[in-house]
Amino acid sequence: MTHNGCVVNEQTGEVTITVRKVATTLAAGRLPWTAKFTKPQATETSGPGVL
Repeated sequence: MTHNGCVVNEQTGEVTITVRKVATTLAAGRLPWTAKFTKPQATETSGPGVL
């Protein structure tokens, strides 16, 4: 994962944001078939806007 969830590529102007949330519910952490849902992560990259 990126440091603090944000990376800026200064050469291209692209920004990458990564968000991660850990589930702490009893069912999600203990049932083997739900383990993959305990640490969802989303990453999005966008370049500079065009005017």
